[in-house]
Amino acid sequence: MILRLSIIDKVIFKSMKRETLIATTLGVTTGIIIAILIIFNTQKNGNQQLNTFRSIIVTPQITFEPKKNEPLLITGPKNGATTSDNEITITGKAPRGSLIVFQSATNEVVEKTKSSQFSASFKLEPGENVIRVVQYLGKTTESRELTIYKLSD
Repeated sequence: MILRLSIIDKVIFKSMKRETLIATTLGVTTGIIIAILIIFNTQKNGNQQLNTFRSIIVTPQITFEPKKNEPLLITGPKNGATTSDNEITITGKAPRGSLIVFQSATNEVVEKTKSSQFSASFKLEPGENVIRVVQYLGKTTESRELTIYKLSD
């Protein structure tokens, strides 16, 4: 069986060949131009070294975060202690970097802990001194209350 192509089929077949030839020619020409530009730029910058793989020095950074469940602990003086001194030293433990506020009705002392231990001098008034100790660390707060009795001179 012999196929006969009509004139329209021949025109479409010829134009398809021409379009294919034009597309191939444009693609090859564009590729050659890009290759020439790459070669030209490589020769122009030939003395420079390509930095595709740079050596990276990684230095580990170690950070110590305070334990979140480490409580505020007052080690001295004992709650309910009696003294004739005008001033006491309040000692204790709290996470490093905490802000510790010592408050009474007449006095206030603020300390920032540089280690897990803290120490602060606090002036006393004659009679009962209720001292509220509050620790601030980030968004958390913790408080303790300490009662010290100062005897009159």
